[in-house]
Amino acid sequence: HAFLIRQATILSLETSTITLNRTIQAFLDLSQSYMKSLSELTGIFEMNSENLPMIFTSQELYDEMVRLKIKVKSEKHQLLELKMLYDYSKKLMESSIEAAFLAGAESAS
Repeated sequence: HAFLIRQATILSLETSTITLNRTIQAFLDLSQSYMKSLSELTGIFEMNSENLPMIFTSQELYDEMVRLKIKVKSEKHQLLELKMLYDYSKKLMESSIEAAFLAGAESAS
């Protein structure tokens, strides 16, 4: 039984690692998108009527601003959710390490 328990804790540790890794990658990707959206929105706010490109009308600019505000709000919400998932993934990883250690699979932890 000891061998099977060690194998199970090693598998648990591997899946915990994958979960944590993918959560961090998703957080980083979304953070980059969020920063880009904020940058674009800041650029629109900083434009004044004299610097508007001829291709933009006030309505188009307003529509783009609204679209970006909605996108920023959505990305912020998703980041908060990913932060919570990261916290739980980290706890899962820590528990898997402890279980592997207690089962005698120290090399895996």
